[in-house]
Amino acid sequence: MSAKPELSGDGLTLRPLGIEHAATIFAGFDDPESKRLTGTTQDITLEQCEAFYRRVPDDTSRVDYGIFEDAHPERLCGELVINEIDWQAHTGHFRIAISNPSDRDRGLGQRAIRILFAHAFDQMGLQRIDLEVYAFNPRGLHVYESLGFVRTGLQKAALEWEGETTDLIEMQLTADAFRGAASEVTIDAQLVKRLIQDQFPEWADLHVRPVPEDGHDNRTFRLGDTMTVRVPSHPAYVEHMHLEHVWLPRIAPGLPLPIPVPVAKGEPGRGLPWGWLVNKWMEGENAKPESIDDPVQFAQDLGAFLRALRGIDATGGPPSGALNFHRGGDLREYDADLRSYAKELRDQLDFDRVLETWDAALSSKWTGAPVWIHGDVAITNLLVKNGRLSAVIDFGQFAAGDPACDLTIAWTLFRDEARGAFRRHVELDEDTWCRARGWGLWKAMFSVLDFAEERPAASSEALRVAREILGE
Repeated sequence: MSAKPELSGDGLTLRPLGIEHAATIFAGFDDPESKRLTGTTQDITLEQCEAFYRRVPDDTSRVDYGIFEDAHPERLCGELVINEIDWQAHTGHFRIAISNPSDRDRGLGQRAIRILFAHAFDQMGLQRIDLEVYAFNPRGLHVYESLGFVRTGLQKAALEWEGETTDLIEMQLTADAFRGAASEVTIDAQLVKRLIQDQFPEWADLHVRPVPEDGHDNRTFRLGDTMTVRVPSHPAYVEHMHLEHVWLPRIAPGLPLPIPVPVAKGEPGRGLPWGWLVNKWMEGENAKPESIDDPVQFAQDLGAFLRALRGIDATGGPPSGALNFHRGGDLREYDADLRSYAKELRDQLDFDRVLETWDAALSSKWTGAPVWIHGDVAITNLLVKNGRLSAVIDFGQFAAGDPACDLTIAWTLFRDEARGAFRRHVELDEDTWCRARGWGLWKAMFSVLDFAEERPAASSEALRVAREILGE
């Protein structure tokens, strides 16, 4: 396919680039931030730029589009490109540049990407798009992951910039994942009721209702009095659901507390592009500090649970990786992110102490065999009944790996004596706690920045956690 039509939608128009745009694009090459985000280290001349864009319209191995706002139809905001197109393999490689600083952080790029990718997958016939993003660009990573991209590789120390090296993260998006991420299906009780009626008619008469407090990765609904329906909210969480279906029934018998055990697996349908699970209902309510009668006992019970989880044979279990955001894996995956956060928060956190704590965590390593980890031990994933810990839920990030990431609740929930009790009962060595401080610090600093505008109270709480970790 060689046609390069004009594309439009969501207040934007994408126009094929050509020689008439060369001067404007060339003017943006000098923007320092644009150079940094794209890793551009070589300068080109205007003549070279014009020669390139003179050839672009007839090059069938690529599509180059300019981004124009409908409100300002003559002003070029940026460019996006799919190049290295292999028409037989149905693959291509993507890059984007928003060269004008005033056009960044306005959502233009994400809207433009959706328009282009819809065309690429539905009209051009591509089945996969690859890209690379530098690790010092965590916001870009977040945008790509929200579109359905998954991490597929890592090039260590791929770029040296201003005296520091940074990694290059390789990512991949399939047509099915993009369509799933872009799906406008609303995951609500009505949809779940129809899915149950279609696929499990024996439960068709049971009442379906949302749980009072839901998670981010999955939507959960009560099904009658004894079951729940768990639906992934995004294609990035679908594969792990399949792992839960396989592994959680094997793990559950060895644990001192109940966990969600799948009883059935649903298939795509009614506009939902992925599968879903029916689990046993867990008695209890989401934990809150005020619902815990004895924090020390609660800490002991949780520590014993994690110790028991760690003791179950994990041979053949799913390894840590991009699928579970590297929980249980190597903290170095987030090294560039943490150092970027440290610079952004140096007015609120001791910069030198942050790097000292982080470097100490990186210098430590789990040397034992991989063990089972929960991956997201947070208060929202703990249930309370009669003031006691009654169940542990949401194993959406579980894996076999390093247990350090499961210890961060020591700072997010526990204080003083309860923290000490948790530490004693979980029975892990000081090196593991050193890495736990790294995990906790990374997550807290990310949350300070991510929640700053829309959830200021959560941002402040994350700042408290970071300061507690640094104070140890």
